[in-house]
Amino acid sequence: MYVQREVFGDEVKALSRELSVGKSSPIYKLDPFFDSEDGLLKVGGRIRRSDIPQSAKHPILFPKKHHVTTLLIRHEHELLAHSSRNHILLNLRQKYWIINANATVRNVLFHCVTCRKLKEPALSQKMTDLPADRLEPSPPFSNVGIDLFGPYYIKEGRKELKRGHPKVIRCYNGTNFHGAERELKTALDEMEEKKIEKYLSHHHIEWKFNPPAVRKVLSALLKEFGERLNDESLRTLLCEVERIVNSRPLTTVSDSVDNLEPLTPNHLLIPKSYVIPHPGLFQKDDIYMRRRWRCVQYLTNLFWSRFRKVGDVVLIKSDIEPRNHWPMGRAIEVYPDDKGTILSAKIKILSSVIVRPI
Repeated sequence: MYVQREVFGDEVKALSRELSVGKSSPIYKLDPFFDSEDGLLKVGGRIRRSDIPQSAKHPILFPKKHHVTTLLIRHEHELLAHSSRNHILLNLRQKYWIINANATVRNVLFHCVTCRKLKEPALSQKMTDLPADRLEPSPPFSNVGIDLFGPYYIKEGRKELKRGHPKVIRCYNGTNFHGAERELKTALDEMEEKKIEKYLSHHHIEWKFNPPAVRKVLSALLKEFGERLNDESLRTLLCEVERIVNSRPLTTVSDSVDNLEPLTPNHLLIPKSYVIPHPGLFQKDDIYMRRRWRCVQYLTNLFWSRFRKVGDVVLIKSDIEPRNHWPMGRAIEVYPDDKGTILSAKIKILSSVIVRPI
């Protein structure tokens, strides 16, 4: 056989001449012999008189790392309907002896997509630490929360202040906020509506609902380093963040050599879609330097490193459907806590996008 002569060339030469193989050979302990009838190396042993098929008494030797070995295991694996490793080993040993078979079969099964879909355990994540106000005894509704984007505090001289009036307030798109919107409209009908409309119109403030996007990563950065930024450097950072977010592909990356660059929002905004890093090596020490542009570039790199961990293909777990019917999707965004632990992800499924806990 070609495979044996390629991998066990010295052993074939020695055993075909009725010589013994060296102790350094990987098949030395298997008492191998050369079967002149079919020209193959086979396992020896002391079970010649046993009442079992000849192929099981003296199985054909196969190396552990060879493409033909992998194909052989895959074939047996599919014939047995993707059964367990021990079942595959039992059937292979009826005719073949693969060196280090346990590890070799385990490796082939690990890369089997069908097995991973059917048997791989769903991801789980240890929940993040409880906030202090959740651990202290207090009357109901003493501590409440709301999901908003800002405002952010910046440094102007020696003063710490907010960035002016908002033009648009985008709110988390949850059913509880929609309910609050209806209640608020009812309450506004009973108040001085013209006075309120005049105030909002004067300040050009508009309220909109928006799904969660980059706010968690950006908020974490500004909470940690916001005091180092003034109004101008914050504007620069937001522009850099906008450029990074808009460089995300809207389509899958093609395998064609004629179409290497996927479509991104930047294609519609600027002549290029990719993010070109600024020259220079930016480190955490740049946060405390007087040259604010270095501070902004360090924060940009930090945002990029936290924002880009997407792209994994996943199964969407369902408690009401069998596992082989779970839909597949691609993670397009992840949401970590302040320790960087991923708690949930935004998943693209066909034409829809959903957010699910990990």
